Amino acid sequence: MSAVIGVDAIASRNTAAWATPTWATVANLMDITLGMTLQEYEMAIRGLQFGVYLPTVFQLEVTGGLVYNTGDASVAAILTSFWGRSAIDLAFTDVAIATSGAEGVRAPWQVFGCTRNELVREALRYDLTLKPRFTGSATEVPGRWQTE
Repeated sequence: MSAVIGVDAIASRNTAAWATPTWATVANLMDITLGMTLQEYEMAIRGLQFGVYLPTVFQLEVTGGLVYNTGDASVAAILTSFWGRSAIDLAFTDVAIATSGAEGVRAPWQVFGCTRNELVREALRYDLTLKPRFTGSATEVPGRWQTE
């Protein structure tokens, strides 16, 4: 297996229903970081001088930049999701999500951070923070690592 470089990774937005997705590439995202941590439970056991730990749930957070482009439907959908406090179905994979063997994470995301940067020598850009959102639907599984 050859190395996959960051520029070849794909961010995709579902433009249809969760169960029957139609994927559109989100071209204006940059410098994406998938922060995955395993939460812990500390146990205190009699006779031990140190706490011991057990793993509990995974925590997932995606951060990155969004180049502002007024003509891009994905940019508009992400910003609308933030302002509307609504979930947006996104996938972050190593290759196009419809490709056999694609690996990554798909979830209904909530945009929790949307900081606008107006640097003089750069394109207008938003720094985003996304976290999986519970939608109440049994079929929309938040934050699951998947292999297509």
